[in-house]
Parts: sequence; C-alpha cells; structure tokens
Amino acid sequence: LQVLEAIGARAALPLAEYALEVDDFRRTLTLEALTRMGPEAAPAVDLLFARLQASDDAGLRGPILEVLGAIGPAARVAVPLVLELLTPPLDDAIAGEAAGALVGIDPENPATLGALRAALLDEETLARPSMLESIARLGPAAGPLTPLLIELLVDPEDGTRYQAAAALGDIGIRSEAVIEALVSMLEHDHQWGQRAAATALVALGPKGVRALARVAAKVEDIDVRLNAAQVLMGMEAHGEACARVLLSVLQEECDLGWKSRALYFFARLDPPPSAELVLPTILQALEDPTLAKDACRALANVPGEEAHAALVTVLGQQDEPELGTAALDALLRSMAEDPGRDALVASFLKPGTPGLLYTSPSP
Repeated sequence: LQVLEAIGARAALPLAEYALEVDDFRRTLTLEALTRMGPEAAPAVDLLFARLQASDDAGLRGPILEVLGAIGPAARVAVPLVLELLTPPLDDAIAGEAAGALVGIDPENPATLGALRAALLDEETLARPSMLESIARLGPAAGPLTPLLIELLVDPEDGTRYQAAAALGDIGIRSEAVIEALVSMLEHDHQWGQRAAATALVALGPKGVRALARVAAKVEDIDVRLNAAQVLMGMEAHGEACARVLLSVLQEECDLGWKSRALYFFARLDPPPSAELVLPTILQALEDPTLAKDACRALANVPGEEAHAALVTVLGQQDEPELGTAALDALLRSMAEDPGRDALVASFLKPGTPGLLYTSPSP
C-alpha cells in the first residue's frame, strides 16, 4: 500500500477499485492512502463519485467524501451532491465529512458559504464541531460567517463552543465584536473553553494579545493563566500584566508545580518586574522549602537591595547547602556588573569557615 501510494496518480484508480471490493479494515486503510495522495488521486474521482451516489452506507460515504475533499477542484463533479448532503435536516454521520469535502473542492464558490451557514443553523445537528473544523480551513474567506460563529461561542454544546473559538482565531477577523466575545468566553467558560478562547485571542495578533493581557489574571484555569503569561513574557508592553498573572498563581492555593512554573517565568521576565510589585510574594515563596530554590532564581531577576539582602540571608543558612548554592548562583547572576560581587563571594570562602561547595562555568 505504501509503494502504491508513493507511485501516485497511476495507482489511484486501481487503489480505488481495490478499496471498494475488500473488507472494511483494508478499505479504510486504502481510502486513507488515497486521502493522503490528495490531488494525485484525481483519476479515481469518477469511480468514487459513482459509489457515493449509489451507496447509503455512512461508513463508506464518509471516507469517500474525505478523499474527494483531499483531491480538491478536480472533484467538482461531486459538488451538487455534497451541497445536497449539507441541506437540513442533516445526516450527522457524514455531515462533517461533507463540509470538509465542500471546503476542499470548491472553497471560493459563494454557494459553499451559504451551504455551510445553513448546515450550522440546523438546530438538531450534532455535527457542528466537525463542520466548524472544516470552516476554519477557509481562513479569511469564511469572514461572512463571523457573526454566526460569535453566537456559537455560547452554544450549550462544549465541542461547538471550542471549535467556534478556534475557527474565529483561524479566520482572523480582528473586530471588536470578535475580541470581546472571546474575552467573555475566557471569563465565563470552563477550563477547555478558556483555553480555546485564549488560543484564539493569541492567533488574532497584537489586538487579541492586549485583550488577553487585560483579563488573564482573572481566568479560573491556572494552566491557561500560565500559558497566557508565557505568551506575554516576550512582549515588553505587557511585562506588568505578565507579572500580575504570575502573582495570581503564586497567591492562590494550588499545586506546587504551577507555583514552580510561575517562579521559573519570573526568573526570565525581560524587562525585570518591579520589586515593589512582586517582592513580597516571591519572599513568601522563599519560605516554602519546596519552592525556595525556584524563588532564589526568581529573586535574581528582581532589582533592588532588598532582593539581594534576601539572597545573602539564604547564603548564611549553612545547613542547606543546595539552597545556599542556588542563592549564590542567583547573586552571581544579579550582581554581574556589581564591583562588590567578588568581595561578597569571598566572604563565604574564609579558611576555617563552613563554606559552600560551588562550581560554575563562569570565571
């Protein structure tokens, strides 16, 4: 099968003939191979279309629709039938595949958007998520469907909301209506909906990222908050917003793994966060033995004498050599340009004094 797939167009018709004569397992594998061949499978269009017309077996019609969609414009003979399959009431067993086929075969036809709109408006269908996934592939061409997609962000069905958000991100209409609808979803949906909304906002570029920065610290899902912070980290204009998101994680009763990740991000914020804003919370984390080393690394990125003093205090705790080493490493990083650094390090290496075992690749 792999060899025939690699041969391409010359093998397409024999593969289709074989697929329509064998058991379900081998048929599935063969039709998947034809799908992967894409436009090279065009010689099989007539045979596959004839079987699509003749069969009422959804287990066969769905995979055939996928092949025709992958073939693209060369399968236009199937468009009238596919449009018929997307006319409500829909057959949920193949509606998603039909939408995908129409998008793949005739994406620029005005009738395509009309059919997809009508299919999405079928209140009885359970196939909206798969249809929305296909609509997203149209990109900006699906812009006229934006108002309907905004409405679907509050659909009772979870999968519909998530895929509607993803489609809005892929379509890329950066209107206030889209941004605010996604922000509302971010604030009011639950975990997976919040993730879908955050991802879509990022996909919408600077305008979406600004909106995400505005509300990220209020999101219930901590993982979403941290993912948002990671996006905001590289954007100087959103440094304070990123710091506030990370603080919201450290100040909440949650898994220590999340807190450790927040401290990791603090250590890498550029520009560094304001000491007045973050220092009290990071010092509180320093008191937790599980988080102390991560807190030392975060303090290395906090400007000011108070952060340095906290690290020096940790260095004096000779009963915790690993923590002391983390503090020393943090000091070396934070005082890279400070002329007093060498004297400070030397003070911990006096003969006869319990010292810190420390190795560093730097001079």
